[in-house]
Amino acid sequence: MLYHVSYLVAACYLLVGLVLTALREAHREERAATSRRPDRAGSRSEPSIEQQRTRLRHILDDLQQRLPAPAEPGDKRAATPPTRPATRR
Repeated sequence: MLYHVSYLVAACYLLVGLVLTALREAHREERAATSRRPDRAGSRSEPSIEQQRTRLRHILDDLQQRLPAPAEPGDKRAATPPTRPATRR
């Protein structure tokens, strides 16, 4: 019995060693890839803050135009919420 347990312990140590080595290599590769990546400020693919703001303003203006017109003060149809059908319990 002790013979088999010793093999299991050795196998666990080997497995843990393999996992730690793989994690260390992955971490090293990730750090190397990060150091090669260009700085975000120098990237031409990302629009400037002003371009983003202008685009968002156009989207917001478009959404505001799609909103229904405000109800007249005397219009009771717009002031009442829609009714739901009664549910049975």
